[in-house]
Amino acid sequence: MDEITLIVTYRCKDGKRGSFVRDVAAQGILDKILQEEGCMAYKYAMSATDEDELILIERWASEALQQAHLAREHMQQLKSIKERYVISTTVDKLKQY
Repeated sequence: MDEITLIVTYRCKDGKRGSFVRDVAAQGILDKILQEEGCMAYKYAMSATDEDELILIERWASEALQQAHLAREHMQQLKSIKERYVISTTVDKLKQY
């Protein structure tokens, strides 16, 4: 299996970055994701230069396991939370040499 890393950049609504992260954590979504098969890392980082930008770093054992992760019930919960706080999302996919 080929490991995959995703760098997800969320553009949050003005002043809503912290609320987004708190709501995701309060629903237990992060814990559920970290328990998924193939999840090697799933961590938020706040931009040091833009208070409305949030970075998510995901590492998965394979692209197939990452794709299966998207179909999980808690990802539907995350989508609902994201709709309240996030304006746009970009995803950069990285593979190991």
